[in-house]
Amino acid sequence: MPAARGGSGGSPLAGPRVALITGGASGIGLATAERLRRDGLSVALADIDAAGLWGNKGAAIYSASKGGVTVLSKALAVELAARGVRVNVVYPGDVDSPMIRYQAETFGGGDPEAYLRDLLAAYPQKPARFIRPDEVAELIAFLCSERATPITGAAISIDFGLTAGY
Repeated sequence: MPAARGGSGGSPLAGPRVALITGGASGIGLATAERLRRDGLSVALADIDAAGLWGNKGAAIYSASKGGVTVLSKALAVELAARGVRVNVVYPGDVDSPMIRYQAETFGGGDPEAYLRDLLAAYPQKPARFIRPDEVAELIAFLCSERATPITGAAISIDFGLTAGY
């Protein structure tokens, strides 16, 4: 998520900035775009998931492409740091969205509720629940703010600890 540092003003996000938002297909992109537009940012959307942190069975090429985005972002963070541009990647876990319900219907073997329960059972933090799009949007907004100036080149998971063991 590149966030260019910009001028001054009343907003903590003042100045010309562009944010590349993750999770465009899961509701996160829309929630984040709405949150950042309130602070005057221009927003571009993309979609990425935690497959960039580990391999998924049956999805080697997909996982490799997502992992490539992680390394590309780290390389861009180094290349653009002197210009004051910060580049970070946000990896959300399962988001409470139409996409997760579609997955449950499609891959749940006729029992979408059991599919969702199985996903939640893997979360170490209890009580388990799916992440809300606005929670991811707030993290991204923070990363675009001046308070996060020292954070660049990071791949940050927001997933109740799901990826901590990988």
